[in-house]
Amino acid sequence: MRAANFSSQFKRLGSFFTVERTLLILFAVALILRFVFLDLKLMHHDETVHAWLSANLLRDGIFSFHYDPTYHGPFLYFVTAGMFGIFGASDFIGRVIPSLLGSLVVLLVYPIYRLGYLDSRQTLIAALFLTISPSFVYFSRFLRNDIFLIFFTLILLIGILYYLEKHELKYIVMASAAAGFAMSCKENMPIVLGIFGLYLFWLVYGGKVALPKNWIRDFVIGAVIMCGIMAVLYSSFGANTLVIVEGPFNAIAHWTSMHGAQRLGGPFFYYIILLLLYELPILFLAILGLYGFFTHKEADKDGNKEGNKESGDAEVKDNPETFEALNAEDLFEDSEPQAAQTSAAGKTSGEPSFFERILNILREGNAGFSVPVTDKRREFMRFCIFWMLFSLIIYAYLGEKVPWLLLHQLLPMIFVAVYDLSKLKAVIVGIGIIFLGIMMLHVTFTPGDIAEPIVQVQNSEDNREVFEYMKNADSTVVSNYVRWPFVWYANTNQAKRFTIYADPGYNKNIGPENYDLIIVHDGEKVDSIEGFEKHTYKKAYWIDANDLIRSYGRPINIFDANSRSLLFEDLKRLIHYYFTRDAKLGSLNIDVFVKKDKV
Repeated sequence: MRAANFSSQFKRLGSFFTVERTLLILFAVALILRFVFLDLKLMHHDETVHAWLSANLLRDGIFSFHYDPTYHGPFLYFVTAGMFGIFGASDFIGRVIPSLLGSLVVLLVYPIYRLGYLDSRQTLIAALFLTISPSFVYFSRFLRNDIFLIFFTLILLIGILYYLEKHELKYIVMASAAAGFAMSCKENMPIVLGIFGLYLFWLVYGGKVALPKNWIRDFVIGAVIMCGIMAVLYSSFGANTLVIVEGPFNAIAHWTSMHGAQRLGGPFFYYIILLLLYELPILFLAILGLYGFFTHKEADKDGNKEGNKESGDAEVKDNPETFEALNAEDLFEDSEPQAAQTSAAGKTSGEPSFFERILNILREGNAGFSVPVTDKRREFMRFCIFWMLFSLIIYAYLGEKVPWLLLHQLLPMIFVAVYDLSKLKAVIVGIGIIFLGIMMLHVTFTPGDIAEPIVQVQNSEDNREVFEYMKNADSTVVSNYVRWPFVWYANTNQAKRFTIYADPGYNKNIGPENYDLIIVHDGEKVDSIEGFEKHTYKKAYWIDANDLIRSYGRPINIFDANSRSLLFEDLKRLIHYYFTRDAKLGSLNIDVFVKKDKV
């Protein structure tokens, strides 16, 4: 009797946790993780620049925006300025929109599920990974453009999938608007558009998707919408129309030079290191997903294709919800090439040439080429693998290596990680949740300075003492070498009078008698200022990788005993660091001179 009661209670519990309810619970958790203590950590250098420019935009008006590829596109500045205008300028308010979009990303898995590209388990685990991923949580609480791009990338993907299924213009409008806003955020969005476009071309040319006859009209409307959004935002709503012509060339020139200079360079495996540190379960599951996908493909080649097709059809029919999603406009055809095509007149002809097929598609679409599909989930996974591998290769090649770019590689990797979930993978997922949760809590909610490469070069919490001095001072002067983050915090902390000196070094011409607080780079070697007390603080910090990996950049000969010893010591330090996160910090320091009567 007890067993029967337990079984019935378990079934009732299972029936309560539907996909929709579970996603809402995960969304609530995502909101908590992204909004609680949102101003716990000081803004990163880049965040303070973005926040300060947004505050200036609010002060000077939207027509004052001028595009500079160094600081990326206008969308972030317009929405952040709007938030400052409504709620006031602060660290918390500056991070609200990124946190909200980073939370909504969790829900955007649902439309993909409703179309039948993910099953319920894949949907929930992908949403769970998006909810607790250390990288996604950390950079959702971060005033940078990348979480904006992730949000719009998923909207773009959903719009494309729905258009290919439904052939309705409104989905092209949705996808195009997402692309336009994303292109107005940051210059790496063309990478996403290129990857999506290449795969879509392959599907269309191979007759794997059905395009309606009016697809050219729809795509032209979409292009107008995307370009129109970009033109309006980049030109400051028409105030600076020259940017429409010059902007793309300036962006290409700037980022080409940054790639060559490698200002923030790193090895080609830089992002693999980050994945091993913070997203290890997702990386491991994605590798298993790759293996499972391609071994399954080999089985098809061995003659099991038809059997798989029948079992796939049976699985669809046994699941009413999935069968409803897989309607008569099923997206993908059988993956084997067709020996012949049916012409518009209903006659069978030989395989058309490349140019003939392109002309047919341009004239009539390719709806006549498509046949019903057996496993659209598998084809979607093929796309995600293509997306993931291209992203990993492209970002490994690009010279600019920064941790927030990991998001664009991690998003498709999460979809690949949930491919073909088995009992073994369920165990890995369970262990992985613990790993991801611990790492997420550590990097997101540790209040002090942490030896983690995910923070890149972060403003030290030591600065909070300097901010208190700024509040109490009647007048503050700061060296141009170290003006950030003090420019932003002078604004939010209501510093009474704030000045930046641009001289090559501190000297008495600054007029120390006119200030209560003087902040200089410690490299300026100012030993003392009469009437002031000197304090030294850590302004910005980073993990000292050169101390952690002492063999990096040195010639290594594995046949040499000293070289082997150096590598072995590095390995011991890395293992110790991985489990303890104990490593030296590099830092940029400041000397703060406080007038004695203000101490």
